[in-house]
Amino acid sequence: MKRLMILVLCIMLIACQQEVVEVKDVDFNGLDDFIQALDQAEIDYESSDAISDLLRGDNVNYQIYHGQILQIYVYDDIEVLEEDANSISPNGSTITLVDDDATQSTSISWVEKPHFFLYKNLIILYAGSHQETLSFLDDIKDAKLNN
Repeated sequence: MKRLMILVLCIMLIACQQEVVEVKDVDFNGLDDFIQALDQAEIDYESSDAISDLLRGDNVNYQIYHGQILQIYVYDDIEVLEEDANSISPNGSTITLVDDDATQSTSISWVEKPHFFLYKNLIILYAGSHQETLSFLDDIKDAKLNN
């Protein structure tokens, strides 16, 4: 019985782990291409002040139709992009960054479910449930970084 419980626990832990993100080739025109994708999808947008710096990329925000906010982190270093992408917990409630042998873990209580997407050299954060926004991000993403 004890072995069965240990086996079940191991399976649950494996199932909860996030797939490791590896960036092989990156296009550093991600922000320009993202804006072009917004234009092609005929989505109205305007840039807005950054809300916070959860990740290490340069932070840019876009407010799009229906008042949805997309927080975008722009990276010029592939290694930092990979590290930040892999720092996001599967449910998006914890971000654990390792920098110069120091580990900083941030727990976040979201008002709405967070969705993290990798697109070229960008990590895009959307906390919300607007289906058109999620569909747009799902269509252009290179990877989804959390469940």
